[in-house]
Amino acid sequence: MNSATKKFIIAIVVVIGLVVIFKKNQKPPINWEESYSVTDKNPYGMYILNKEIDFLFPKNKLKHVGPKTYTFLSQERYDTNVKTSLISIRNQTNFDVYLLDQLLDYVEKGNTALVFERLGSESLAESLKIHIVSPEIRQYKKDNYTLELTNKNINTSRFTFENNNSNVFKISDSVKNKVKVLGYKTLLDGQKHPNLIEYSYGKGKIILGTDSTIFTNYNMLKSNNHLYIQGVLSYLPEDRITYFVTDKDSDSPFSDDDSILSFILRNKELRWAWYLCLTTLIVFVVFTAKRKQRVVPIIVPLTNTTVDFTKTVSNLYIQNKDYSDIINKSIIYNLEKIRRLYWIDTSKLDEKFVESYHIKTNKDRKDIVAYVNFVNAFRKAKYGASESDLIKFNKLTEKIID
Repeated sequence: MNSATKKFIIAIVVVIGLVVIFKKNQKPPINWEESYSVTDKNPYGMYILNKEIDFLFPKNKLKHVGPKTYTFLSQERYDTNVKTSLISIRNQTNFDVYLLDQLLDYVEKGNTALVFERLGSESLAESLKIHIVSPEIRQYKKDNYTLELTNKNINTSRFTFENNNSNVFKISDSVKNKVKVLGYKTLLDGQKHPNLIEYSYGKGKIILGTDSTIFTNYNMLKSNNHLYIQGVLSYLPEDRITYFVTDKDSDSPFSDDDSILSFILRNKELRWAWYLCLTTLIVFVVFTAKRKQRVVPIIVPLTNTTVDFTKTVSNLYIQNKDYSDIINKSIIYNLEKIRRLYWIDTSKLDEKFVESYHIKTNKDRKDIVAYVNFVNAFRKAKYGASESDLIKFNKLTEKIID
């Protein structure tokens, strides 16, 4: 790992640390989104209901199932041999015709369904010939409405809760004999309108409500609104197994239709951590993918082997003991050097050569004359040179040749 990569990693760690410290000390804003999630502690989640609903039913009579109402009904995740009840509170994004068929089939067999879904223009209310109306138009404004139950044996109180939903039921004459009003909502006009009804279908019944926000954390903690929820749930048969459909599977933190990535993206902190991780990875890839400079090879300079070569050659001559050849080659080399450096004619070693060399090099005249006499004598000799002659010649050469 090179220095640049280390600095980059350190910088990323520092940035992540600063972000974590900043986010930890920052008070998160309140999320007013209507999620209806049983794991959501925000105002419009159902965390409190999910924790407290078990105490409203006899022991082992309530089962938490999930993750979707359609999955529960289509896969028949209930005992088909006995009559049961179902609670579904804004569990489906769309209450379409396929879910309607499954629900009606479930109810027709003698089961009971408590449904608080998106009823405005969906197929459930329309198929039952029950219309949803809004006598008061309140856009982007929350009003306080009063709710009450018709069965005074359950509760005689009136409950006030905050909601921007003024929807109520308008029942057609053709189905009045199938519908029983279980609760009313008093609007700002002072009139009571049905907001909770019971619809008989086949051997069972469907309990429909328009005000699902009453089940959220925000409204449950206000005043005595939890008693209203207790009263609504008391309309369900007490001796049956009741299934509470949540947005997650009871055995797993993730729903059957969700992946781990979906869980991460639903949580703000995890979502931003995921985005930061991806951004860091992209930046790292971009910077490290750039073409790096090719490594410059180390070229070892050639070593000067002249001395070694000279030693090797001299050893060969010494082994052969051809002293005359050594002296002859040395004379040729020395004279060539004198010609090249001082431009002196070396074809004839006489008094003129001695004088010219003495003047240009300022060498001792006696040493020059001795060298010239040795060379001339060596050239005229009829016998080969000895080792002592080679030594003498080398000493004379060192005195006049630099």
